Amino acid sequence: MGILPVKPYQEIDQLMKGFLWWIFPAFLLSYQGNINAQQSRVPLLVDFTIPDTACAGQMISIENSSPDLLTYYWSFCSGDAGKTPLGMLVNNLSLPIMQPEYISMVRSGDSIFSFIISKANGTLSRILHGTNPLTILPYPLNMGNFGVLTTDVGGIQVKNDNGTWYAFIANENTIVRLNFGNTLMNPFPVQFSFSGLIDTVNMTNTILIEKEGNNWVGFFTNFLGNNISRLSFGTSLGNIPQVKSLGTLNGLNKPYQCSLLKENGNWFMLVSNSGDNTVSRISFGNSLLNNSPVGEKLLNISGLQGNWGVTLIRDCERVHGYVLNHINGNNNLTRLNFPDGIAGPVTSDSLGNIGNLFVPGTFSEFLRIGDSLYTLVTNTGNSSITALYFPSCTNASIPSSNQKVPPPISYALPGTYNIMMVTNEGLPTQENVCKPITIIPPIEVELGNDTTVCSGKLITLATDTSFATYLWSNDSTTSTISVRTPGKYWVRVTNKWNCETSDTVEVFQLPPDSASADTSICFGDSIFIAGLWRHQAGTYSDTLKTAGDCDSISIVHLAIRPKISISLGNDTIICPGSQIQLSAFFPDATEYIWQDGTRDSAYLVVKPGEYWVHVLVDVCEGGDTVQIGDCPSQLWCPTAFTPNNDGLNDFFRPVGVSVSRFNMRIFDRWGTMIFETDNISDGWDGSTKGYVNEPGVYSYLIHYEVVEAPGEMKKVAGTFTLVR
Repeated sequence: MGILPVKPYQEIDQLMKGFLWWIFPAFLLSYQGNINAQQSRVPLLVDFTIPDTACAGQMISIENSSPDLLTYYWSFCSGDAGKTPLGMLVNNLSLPIMQPEYISMVRSGDSIFSFIISKANGTLSRILHGTNPLTILPYPLNMGNFGVLTTDVGGIQVKNDNGTWYAFIANENTIVRLNFGNTLMNPFPVQFSFSGLIDTVNMTNTILIEKEGNNWVGFFTNFLGNNISRLSFGTSLGNIPQVKSLGTLNGLNKPYQCSLLKENGNWFMLVSNSGDNTVSRISFGNSLLNNSPVGEKLLNISGLQGNWGVTLIRDCERVHGYVLNHINGNNNLTRLNFPDGIAGPVTSDSLGNIGNLFVPGTFSEFLRIGDSLYTLVTNTGNSSITALYFPSCTNASIPSSNQKVPPPISYALPGTYNIMMVTNEGLPTQENVCKPITIIPPIEVELGNDTTVCSGKLITLATDTSFATYLWSNDSTTSTISVRTPGKYWVRVTNKWNCETSDTVEVFQLPPDSASADTSICFGDSIFIAGLWRHQAGTYSDTLKTAGDCDSISIVHLAIRPKISISLGNDTIICPGSQIQLSAFFPDATEYIWQDGTRDSAYLVVKPGEYWVHVLVDVCEGGDTVQIGDCPSQLWCPTAFTPNNDGLNDFFRPVGVSVSRFNMRIFDRWGTMIFETDNISDGWDGSTKGYVNEPGVYSYLIHYEVVEAPGEMKKVAGTFTLVR
């Protein structure tokens, strides 16, 4: 599954102006729509097997039990609708929308469209996004009100039925159908109003249409009537539907957006009750044509405030819901958790304001583009559109594969990931199978440091007893072994998920009379050898009583690692607008840690404070601390500079605060003026008329005026050192 290219902007513009509409075959509209649209055919036996759990870094084999099909696409790190989405504004100043409430997003071929209802003027706008919902192509089109839409217009949903595109709009107390024909680029769809068929409603709000088997079924909410009505179209959206009121369904209260989902053969609907800050769940059983659905309020959802939008998505065998809080000042996104499926208990999490939501209205459909999931949200408060999306991750060893049986994969970090297989993509026989896999941290086994054993004595090597299997280098399968001969011993362990790791330890045998060892310590440290704490290099010997009651002459060759000398320079000051580069570079350093956690060898100081660094070389540590004081006056002059072109302190340049006028002259030791400037930003580079000046002491005379004391010239004189 990839993102297909679209025509260049210029060509789209020419097509629009010439009405030579460029159209691709109708394709999968949304992730849920894809599932529903295929229910009328006999599904292929498409499936694959993966372990439920694996370890980070473990190679995972996938068993594909599907038959030979035309195409396969595997995504190993697809977007996960159960995680916190990213968000961004996709609005621009040319969008012809005013107070948008409802939005429908669909995909036709490789082009993505959104259709937006503007509540302020009762018009419909069409946006072309190209291949990515995060972009907007020229030119957004305000399609007007078709002579029927009013400022009480409600929801919209766009569907494709057998090659014909329809838009259904809830408008006051009726439903309006727009027939676009075979292309959504058609600017003049044919409108038809169902006003004569609908007489039991009071302010239609949301409209929702799904295909069940071969039949199309729609629903719309009655905002003031606190009920839901159903539209039965039969086998074609071009038919005149039968309308039936389903009642208030256990306390609907100013119902706004609703969302449908099918799980385990049963249909469920969530309805956002804006009147009492609740969400209702409606169970239809195995058919949307059930005349007696059961409604219940989900009263344990906290944090809702004037909620309008609600959406459901079944992603990778898990159900997720999201709710928009419409009240200005809240503007929050709430996630609904269904750990046991849509029919089970529900909990909620407040995710805060994502993507600059501002009095948000409703959600569009979900679209899966490549390996990422997208939905669009209307912001009624500032007439903008926010995209919420769940991007693919980058933790899989390979992102995707087109083979029937993909190569083994691994994941670098713990977490839950989606593995998705798409077969016969773009064909009527397309199937999607998605399964989650939980990745746990890699297991560890530790045999300890290399050790010694006296001649003829036993030593026990032990591991944790929690592993599932053990295999030692001597073919033992227990958690411990006892050895008496020197050598390298390894153990390989697995846990219950077949994650594997190993460790090796070397056992040295002490001779009966003596033994020697080499060791080293950091400069300034000491080690207890031969009865004393030692801090100088040398060879030390002692008679020891070993743990195995083995007396031995122990000879230790002690080395002292080099001293790690780090200097951040003398304490100094910094003036506003100045910078000081601190360097802690040390050869062979393995780690730098500054006072704020920075881990570079250099640190840029822009304000006063205490700055320190720890430098690690293997296991040894050094460091230094410097105090950077505040600039004591309105004009500060350095005492030295080093014009060596290393980018640090290459100019003698005063630093001033609120300096309005400035003149500086520099003199050599004989009193000859060698440099003058009226610009405080100019500095002396240590040369005169192209000749490099000698190191030494130079003097300066500065006259300056500050903003706070206009007309009062101040004078500063002093000396500084040129260092080469």
